[in-house]
Amino acid sequence: MNTVIIANPTSGSYNKELLESCASVLRKRFGDVSIEHTKAPNEAGKIARSANADLVIAAGGDGLINEVAAGMVGKTNTLFTALPFGTVNVFCREFKIPLNPLKAAERFNPDSTKLIPIGFLGDRPFVLMCGFGYDADVVRSVVAKKYKKHKTLAHIKEGILSLNNSYPRLTVYINGKEIHAYHIIISLGHLYAGNFSLSNSIKDNKLNVFLQGGNKMGSLLYSTFTMAMGGGFPTAPIYADSMKVVGTNHAQADGEYIDTEIIQNYVHIQKSALRIIM
Repeated sequence: MNTVIIANPTSGSYNKELLESCASVLRKRFGDVSIEHTKAPNEAGKIARSANADLVIAAGGDGLINEVAAGMVGKTNTLFTALPFGTVNVFCREFKIPLNPLKAAERFNPDSTKLIPIGFLGDRPFVLMCGFGYDADVVRSVVAKKYKKHKTLAHIKEGILSLNNSYPRLTVYINGKEIHAYHIIISLGHLYAGNFSLSNSIKDNKLNVFLQGGNKMGSLLYSTFTMAMGGGFPTAPIYADSMKVVGTNHAQADGEYIDTEIIQNYVHIQKSALRIIM
């Protein structure tokens, strides 16, 4: 099996020696394995698109995984998976890939595959989730202040500071209805910010949309508390294939801040877009 590993040498827990050990394990199991290191932002997707391989592996954090997955949308004859070299590794947690890279490499089973959806914020793909309001503001603050280390603590710090920010009321058009909310999480999976469960009612191949109508600090604290305690988001998800969010140009997708440059934002899902091995 011809395998390409795409690695980000600047990711949260990148380790050259450990990556080489993972490659050695994979060579024993699959044969031909090469490693491609990214040298610039947004390069990983281009490498993935042009890779002539049976299996493409993203070795990095959720940002790199998103880039590689985006480059492989529609290439369902090519398998995809990830080695956890990031800080939080939400993708690996979501799909129960071991958080030890060597154990992950030892466990990959090309006979166990799953077609998963990809979400799109406009034409920008996301693998896990996107968000508006508080969710996007926290990410924007982390990016603006250029935290290079301890990003988990940075998100916690900025999350506390962002509780006092003023947020516009957003209008959501979904399933033929118009709904007003201040904060929106749109998820393809169960987890949020690492290991917090959003809901036990997540549907595969749907946008799982969580809306928060309250804009006071108490509402945000309550939502955070219920998720931290394992109770999930306090309101049930709305299931949709597409939706429109009006009122802001600030968003986040898979933990990356996005200035959409427009205040009418369309979100949709493409089903069975990527084939992963577990």
